[in-house]
Amino acid sequence: MSMFSKIKEINDLRSQAKELENALSQLSITQTSSDESVRVTMTAKMEVTELTIAPETSAEIIKETINAAIIAAQRKAAEHMRTSGGLNFPGLS
Repeated sequence: MSMFSKIKEINDLRSQAKELENALSQLSITQTSSDESVRVTMTAKMEVTELTIAPETSAEIIKETINAAIIAAQRKAAEHMRTSGGLNFPGLS
């Protein structure tokens, strides 16, 4: 394989990574506590985009809801990567 082919592969991988990053930033998950006192919305990249907490909410409920949102966002990101094929690394498929 020539050097130019390898450079093209690297550029293709870079492009695929950017597309995946953009797709993940557009995915979001909202998790609400069972008593609806906490609601957190996160992207699949683990960025919190919205957090609503009722004033009387305990720290434990806040922690549980945020942890559940993180897990849900990770699952959604993994599912998206699985269904979209993720990155196509040459020689690893």
